[in-house]
Amino acid sequence: MRWALIAMLAGCSFSTPLTQPADDMPPIDAPIEGVPIDMAIDGSPNLDTDGDGINDAVDKCPMTPSANQHDEDADDVGDICDLCPQLATATADGDNDGVGDACDPHPTTGGDTLVRFEPFTGTTLPAGWTIAAGTAANFMVANDELNINAAAGTHILLFDTADQQHAIDVGVRLPSDNTNTTFFTALTDVKSDLAEFMGCGLRLDTESRELFSYNDPNFTTIDTDPTPGDAPMFPGTHRIAFVLGTDTQRCTIPKAANMHEMTAIANTRNRTNVGIRVGDVTAQVRYIAVYKF
Repeated sequence: MRWALIAMLAGCSFSTPLTQPADDMPPIDAPIEGVPIDMAIDGSPNLDTDGDGINDAVDKCPMTPSANQHDEDADDVGDICDLCPQLATATADGDNDGVGDACDPHPTTGGDTLVRFEPFTGTTLPAGWTIAAGTAANFMVANDELNINAAAGTHILLFDTADQQHAIDVGVRLPSDNTNTTFFTALTDVKSDLAEFMGCGLRLDTESRELFSYNDPNFTTIDTDPTPGDAPMFPGTHRIAFVLGTDTQRCTIPKAANMHEMTAIANTRNRTNVGIRVGDVTAQVRYIAVYKF
């Protein structure tokens, strides 16, 4: 009899699950109150982690809000989250200070901070920049660059870093050289009345690089580079990186694989302004990066 009962049970089909859900749990396929059925899950093309209106699948800074998605160096990493927004594929950060080694004023010592990265994406001169010399109408922002028409004389633009130890990194397109005294210079340690500053940049008329100090009315050459056989080329795009520290001033103006570096003695003036200085030429400034440390 017992074996007959077992056989009958084995042939039955149970319509009730062996394990019932708790009374307060919805059925497995039912929607949960307050949660849309088709809400994006991790990995979905509709996910927008940083809430900036750009889906993660195409967001150049998926963890940092960046509505304009600007990418100065075109490396598919947006400026706002790029370790070096001015240099493509610069991903190393040896000292873990948030500034990539390729653009870090001190790549082996932590503590450097990117104060301002300006790719000139708007149509007006951004807040924080001051025209210290020249005509305002000659500073035009358009097409992701600042066009400075300084053909009629020297034009100077300043930014206050609020720190005595600072650096400026500039990308600029310059036209062909001519016979006049033409120049584009990155400035550090600038006195607000322009009576004193440190300068490093390019002379278009002599096709040379120069590092100098200015104490009104005198210019003093500190270092020059390069040898005539490796002069900067005009027209062309150039990068000038000028670091002002308590121990030294260091300016680099790369050309191809060569890194031309000029250095000066220890800084003693300790002012907080940086800037650019343009004379007797029209310059297209692609970006300006400002650092402090």
